[in-house]
Amino acid sequence: MNDPKQLEAQFKPKQLKVVTSEIQVLAARFSPCGRFLAGGDYEGKVRRWKADGDEFDALPSIEANGSWIQGLAFDKTGETIFEADTWGRLAAWKHAGEKPARVWQVDAAHDGWIRNLALSPDGTLLASGGSDRAVRLWNAADGKPVKELKGDSADVYCVAFHPDGKTLFTADFKGTVRRWDLGTGEVVKSYTASMLTKSDRLQDIGGIRAMRLSDDAKSLFVGGTQPANGGNVQGIPTLLTFDVESGQQTKKADLGAVGDVYVTDIAVHPAGFLMVASSGNPGQGKFHFLSPGDDKPFFTQSLSNVHSISLHPGGKRFAVATTNPGSNGNGRNLDKEGKYPANKSPIHFYDFPA
Repeated sequence: MNDPKQLEAQFKPKQLKVVTSEIQVLAARFSPCGRFLAGGDYEGKVRRWKADGDEFDALPSIEANGSWIQGLAFDKTGETIFEADTWGRLAAWKHAGEKPARVWQVDAAHDGWIRNLALSPDGTLLASGGSDRAVRLWNAADGKPVKELKGDSADVYCVAFHPDGKTLFTADFKGTVRRWDLGTGEVVKSYTASMLTKSDRLQDIGGIRAMRLSDDAKSLFVGGTQPANGGNVQGIPTLLTFDVESGQQTKKADLGAVGDVYVTDIAVHPAGFLMVASSGNPGQGKFHFLSPGDDKPFFTQSLSNVHSISLHPGGKRFAVATTNPGSNGNGRNLDKEGKYPANKSPIHFYDFPA
């Protein structure tokens, strides 16, 4: 790739619009068809926006009637969305028509928080991972269980299919990535990112919070934090690169200071550079662009607590989900009506230069 100054000049994005979810979303994703952006929120709803123009009009929310929704995945057409919540509920919806309609639902897919979902390349299998340390495969058409992959010893934070559809990558709280053979149900390779977790006197902290394969599936990118201490978690947001076949770590990039804390999401631009989100202390958030072989980003933009970054399938646009400035968690006062003011999620849309 080109030098950093040339890359910044070529790819420095222009903010197009900001839309706001009145309730904070945990992740926002473009559909593969490019027509929709969806985000799971803290009220158990899937917020939706049109994404095939420049206005990003809000669409009716999917009323999932569950708990916080973090796991989201679309089928290839964008007509079906899969969502999962902190209660362990998993569901599929036909959402592209006038009114979203539930296709199927599994009320106890996991015992507790489902952290991540991934759809197989052929669209037939849905993978889920959660706080019960389980990895499960489901029939995407009807929600029936297909297989459970047993052997993880920590909360599973991320799941991702290999493009061949024969293996699945899972990443956990202890900083271990496992590559599973879906035919045998056995682990065929492990990748160690133990620097991304720490046992502290107040709480265990860290874990792999984001995982992404390169488009050629030769490199594996994982993100989290190098924890400094627990309580009010402090740490350096960190991106590690592994060679998929050898399992060896090939690169480490520190993406901020101790208060910037977590890498929260990773995308890969068609030009080959990485798009990485980070979120830390209240108000501390950024997104970065960097070449896979570099230690430092060629572009960084500061925003308030960036939770996800999603690239439009056309490659010319992306969306960044954040938390409203001034968010202080339980440290905030009640409003004039005596109610606790909920966080909001400004979602920033950007275009790359033509």
